[in-house]
Amino acid sequence: MSYGSIRPGTEGVNALRERWDARFLLKGFEEAEIVNDFDSPDGVDSVGEQIHIRIIPAVTAQTGADTDQLDPASLTYVTDTILEVTDTPDYRYNIVALPNNLVARLGAPDTAKLEAGYRELMLGSLTAAVDYNGAGLFTGISTVRGPANGDQALILDMQTALATNAKNHVQIGRTPMHLRFHPSQIKYVHNIAAYANAEQRGDSENPNVRGVILKAQGMTLQETGSINFSGGSYWNALYAKSYAVLAYNRKPHMLDKQPYGLSNLLLGEVDFLTVEVFDEDAVAWKSA
Repeated sequence: MSYGSIRPGTEGVNALRERWDARFLLKGFEEAEIVNDFDSPDGVDSVGEQIHIRIIPAVTAQTGADTDQLDPASLTYVTDTILEVTDTPDYRYNIVALPNNLVARLGAPDTAKLEAGYRELMLGSLTAAVDYNGAGLFTGISTVRGPANGDQALILDMQTALATNAKNHVQIGRTPMHLRFHPSQIKYVHNIAAYANAEQRGDSENPNVRGVILKAQGMTLQETGSINFSGGSYWNALYAKSYAVLAYNRKPHMLDKQPYGLSNLLLGEVDFLTVEVFDEDAVAWKSA
């Protein structure tokens, strides 16, 4: 007797089922790691068409000698012009149309999952756009180090320059500083022995359970893909909160679902600005 079987690729193909993962998985997006450490304008709920930030210039102490009369006419008065920083907002949006014939065939449970996934990705992309815009300020910082890979000597040099230039805006050990760098520098920054051996462990009250370097030598450290690439280099930076301002007319948000013809629209938007206020409160670092 000859042998014969119901093979899955031929005779049995019509008996087999295909199964789908019940989830909609999401592609990754950049988190906000830069602008969250920028300053916020005081008393400004909405920036409107333009923001104005007023800055009183530095004042120099004058010498009054023992032989001076110190009468009003002989005194040196402060007459420097009060400074101003201005900027206008940027608008970003995204939109997805889900037609009725797609929704009908998906069914309510899968449609709800699909919409939730799109909303998360759309909101994430708006937040990432704000962060990338803020990182773009780094390319205009006056004090620049590199091109070089991140080692302890480089970072200490950046801290020295920042403390020197920023004066009382940055006091080592008191003022939080933020080091933001491209992921290509992880293998260098996280390999600094002084950081990895001490800061990675944390202490008994604040153990570092994540197993990565989060803080070291008065800095927060974080890699981010928001770092801009310009002129053949990635523009990383060490900065204090006072370096720049982040302000909104509308924060990243999703609008209510809107019917449009035979579709439903998912819409997200943000209206914002990032503006450099004190150039001296940041040091840029170029890396390959």
